[in-house]
Amino acid sequence: MKSILLIEDDPAISKALTASLSAAGYRVLYAEDGLSGLNAAKEKKPDLILLDIMLPSMNGFEICAELKKSGFTFPVFMLTSLGEDKRRMQGLEAGADEYITKPFSLKELLLRIKNTLSREEMIHEHSRELEEQLSKAREIQINSLPKSAPVIKGVDIFAEMRPAAVVGGDYFDFISLSEDRIGIIIADVCGKGMPAAMLVQKMQGIVCSLNGSGLSGKDIMMFIYGHLRDSLPKNGFITASLFVYRSYDCKAELYRAGHLSYIIKTGAELSEIRPRGLWIGPMPAKAFEENLECVEISLKPGTVIAMYTDGVTECTNPDGKEFGPEGIKSFLVSAAGTSTEAGERLLGELDNFRSQKELNDDTTIIIITGT
Repeated sequence: MKSILLIEDDPAISKALTASLSAAGYRVLYAEDGLSGLNAAKEKKPDLILLDIMLPSMNGFEICAELKKSGFTFPVFMLTSLGEDKRRMQGLEAGADEYITKPFSLKELLLRIKNTLSREEMIHEHSRELEEQLSKAREIQINSLPKSAPVIKGVDIFAEMRPAAVVGGDYFDFISLSEDRIGIIIADVCGKGMPAAMLVQKMQGIVCSLNGSGLSGKDIMMFIYGHLRDSLPKNGFITASLFVYRSYDCKAELYRAGHLSYIIKTGAELSEIRPRGLWIGPMPAKAFEENLECVEISLKPGTVIAMYTDGVTECTNPDGKEFGPEGIKSFLVSAAGTSTEAGERLLGELDNFRSQKELNDDTTIIIITGT
């Protein structure tokens, strides 16, 4: 049964409307002043509100504006004896769906309510179908990510992605280049939702084709850039970092395409490494290649490397403060144990930092530890 909240201080009008709405099959909720009506609307979340304008404690314009500002989307019908065009515009600007002047036809009001609720039901049904499709897309996206990190001599690896929306634009993967070389890639597609997720899936297909290729890190980055740049929408781009580990000499090559810095802990020292590199986007291949730098490091036992997306650094607490690179550095100072233990603790710290706030952005963390 659909519920209608009637906020009206005239007892005669309230009684007549309650009787007519009940006879039409609606459950009627009632408030006789503005403030209690606003609280009832927020608490009960009716399917529709019939709202008088001239009310004690809070007028209808204020109630409507506050509800819309707070994100409530149920329809609001304003019932008023104020018939001037200026008042009508004021009601519509406050977010009212209908502005009905007293005296009004009860039959017409009931038809307007019926038609509005029918449209709302169609919209909600369409939204439910979209949510179901997005939920399936999210399942596909998450299932397509690596279930576990590869085992390779000299490194211990943790990686996890948490989408902020139903589907996300973050991506990570592992590339088995040869028996003694592995690539670890992290990327962030500009934007969110389904368009970003579709680009992620295309990027994954490109990356998967590189398994067993034996390509150099530079050639991998050029290959990915060459196969993605023409797929990006206008003003679209992807940032990425590629970590290539060589087990035969315990060294790693660091590449970056406009992505965030690597944060590295070696002994008691912390450093940020930011190899030169442009984002993946519609630019000449020569410019992308000429700006692609490789930084080589030794991966000694105990060295910890963090790769991440801006969902980590831009994670905010209830006061609006960002976790930032400093938050990662502070964590790494005391990081110990396996990469999995460190990665899960860092995700826990992010959860505690943002408290009850939802994720601002897709969040991906990769922790690499020399063994």
